[in-house]
Amino acid sequence: MIYFAIGLIIGIIIGILSRPAAGTANKEGSAREDNISELKTLFEREEKVTNDDVEKSLGVSDSTATRYLDQLEKDGFIVQIGEEGRSVYYQKK
Repeated sequence: MIYFAIGLIIGIIIGILSRPAAGTANKEGSAREDNISELKTLFEREEKVTNDDVEKSLGVSDSTATRYLDQLEKDGFIVQIGEEGRSVYYQKK
């Protein structure tokens, strides 16, 4: 019986500690919005932008840069030139 009570208490403590902190999602969303805004500014300055340019400019991973570019393309802000690989770049519409 005592082992059950100890296990229950430990389980509750682990459950509480493993929850994300309040407001974490908002901070991540805010950082994403800031990065998208900065990316739009990059497109205002540069005629052609590559995935590598986004990675270096924002300090994000390849997959994050791709997600940002896909979102801007979906929103109609940019257009992809080229199909795949190193020859791909993006331009503002």
